[in-house]
Amino acid sequence: MRVQYPVLIEDDTSGFVPDLPVIVVAGEGRDEILRLASEAIALRLYDLERDGEEWPTPSPVESIECEECEEPWEVVLVEPAEVNPVSLRLADAIQSARLTKAEVARRLGVSRQSIHRLTDPFYFNHNMRSLDRVAEVLGLGVQVSFPKRSQGRVGPQFR
Repeated sequence: MRVQYPVLIEDDTSGFVPDLPVIVVAGEGRDEILRLASEAIALRLYDLERDGEEWPTPSPVESIECEECEEPWEVVLVEPAEVNPVSLRLADAIQSARLTKAEVARRLGVSRQSIHRLTDPFYFNHNMRSLDRVAEVLGLGVQVSFPKRSQGRVGPQFR
């Protein structure tokens, strides 16, 4: 089973993750709040892992309290969203090249939205031609590998 973090949802308009205090989400309804929280959790775990920090242990649902919350509120266990490491590596490469996404788009003759989509951590439809073209603009190459999966921690693995 993957790791799950409790998300406190207040009045179907906002939510926060007590174990990851930097995460507060607002949305239109419970489903959107849970989707946004799942994505935010995944990105926060990526940041922690990248910085060499440990993931916090999720609190038991029964231990979550909210004295300042207005009724109704609930606690829901949420898994981190699946994150595409290709998108993350591509965004890091653009940043390392000290280029903006707009400049990469200009050099490729594509829209900024195209580059934004390729660097969206939740986008999974990359193709080798697009990656090769972006890598060329960055002065890099593309390398594909198939490492063995880690048998350690259960949950997202970022590389």
